[in-house]
Amino acid sequence: MSLRVISSATRAASRRALAPTGIRDIAVTRPSNFHRLLFPCVRAPVQYRSVSTEAALDDRKCSTELRQSGLPTPTAMPMRITAAELRALMDDPALDAGKDYLVVDVRRTDMDEAPSNIVHPSAVNLPAQTFHQTLPVIYALLHRIPRVIFHCGSSKERGPKCAGWYQGFLDLKGCETSKAYVLVGGIKAWREGGYSSITIH
Repeated sequence: MSLRVISSATRAASRRALAPTGIRDIAVTRPSNFHRLLFPCVRAPVQYRSVSTEAALDDRKCSTELRQSGLPTPTAMPMRITAAELRALMDDPALDAGKDYLVVDVRRTDMDEAPSNIVHPSAVNLPAQTFHQTLPVIYALLHRIPRVIFHCGSSKERGPKCAGWYQGFLDLKGCETSKAYVLVGGIKAWREGGYSSITIH
């Protein structure tokens, strides 16, 4: 799966196309040097903070914000995968990232400063704060990928929640072509294992 930055012209064209349907578009905005995805989604109350305000939030504060958002508690139990097991998937020449497995980083602005400003080389960014609202589109994008591996900073709250929401939606659809996993220890465990990563500035 390849991601591209959505230009303002493309976003405007999307709004015009969606206008007759009554569906609004949500730009899930990352820091200026990271991915941005455009998600058409059903009407849902979504609150955003300015990037300058969110830059000061750490892993714990982002998790607290998610707990207080009023979103439902997941009921599905995703599987777990360690950093070493994920590394083994990456080393398997028969497997391709984006086709056989995909890493989903659900952090938001707590990835902005060292030592958290690293991303997994096979990851896409789908922030937890807007994950549940855009599940139908996320399902359409990911449901053919056998292993979808979620993580946040330490995979104690946001990563498991998003994995549970995704697995629950798979179960609701009766989909057996994809499974949700949680990366044990999150990006911190990946970094501490000395595995390859990308630093964002």
